Amino acid sequence: IPWRADQKVQMTASIFHTWGWACINIALGLRNTVVTRRVFDARAALDDIARYRLDGLASSPVFFKRMVEADPDGEFDTSSLRFIASAGHALTPQIVEETNGRFGPILCNVYGSTELALASTASMEEVAKDPTIGGKIASGTKLRILDEEGREVPRGTVGEIYLTNSTALIGYTNPKIKLHTIDGLISIGDLGYIDEQDYLHVVGRADDMIIVGGENVHPQSVTEVLEAMPGIHEVHAGGVEDDNTFQRIAVWAVRTGDAAGKAITQDSIREFVRAKLADHSVPRDVHFLDKLPRNATGKVVPRLLKG
Repeated sequence: IPWRADQKVQMTASIFHTWGWACINIALGLRNTVVTRRVFDARAALDDIARYRLDGLASSPVFFKRMVEADPDGEFDTSSLRFIASAGHALTPQIVEETNGRFGPILCNVYGSTELALASTASMEEVAKDPTIGGKIASGTKLRILDEEGREVPRGTVGEIYLTNSTALIGYTNPKIKLHTIDGLISIGDLGYIDEQDYLHVVGRADDMIIVGGENVHPQSVTEVLEAMPGIHEVHAGGVEDDNTFQRIAVWAVRTGDAAGKAITQDSIREFVRAKLADHSVPRDVHFLDKLPRNATGKVVPRLLKG
């Protein structure tokens, strides 16, 4: 990430979370001017970039999406930006395409967690080439992809991501919350794989993966497909219990206010997924909402979804 001394950066990452707190410390250490607001507002953020000719933006993917939507005609001049640093929740191919389409190919990705800090980073060139990439493993981080028996899986095989580094937690203050550890490595709670070029790819949360009729299904893949569907404003896919197949895919969608959004039906969503994924990924449950429940970092809160 071309983050340098004496730059001017906008901070719309939540500063009380690890990503935002880390960014503030980096910015102060680099003698940066920091522009921030207590509450995110897409047009205000765009105005700040144009008004102060900011060099960088550190935030979460959902906020990039809001900024793109807030300025469809390119009203705000954001050409001063040299980089956008993303973390907080998963980048999807659709968000990468929209963000780079609006701001230029300057989106970088940072992957990690509050408990384990930095796992990997991807440069703007790497993200532009492959929007699914998590990046190269960070220096000082030991990371392995393990199966359910704790054995390391071959390259290209999906497994659970375990890692450790000098800033990893040693435990939770709540003794009832247990760490999942194997040979000194701690589970970050995600599934992923490492490709032949040593790049990490993250496919979703380990506890989100479901089994539908004996087939493994990653709900994130359904989300990524539907994000590209005309008329979809935002969408979330997850697993729900099923008496026959044990679990099934459900979708919660927010439609756009235009003709494309009004034309979307439950069946059209199913057909859009069926055309791109296997039958076991087709959602039987489709719920339409006015908005998705999100936390301060932009992540959808599944327990608040009903239906």
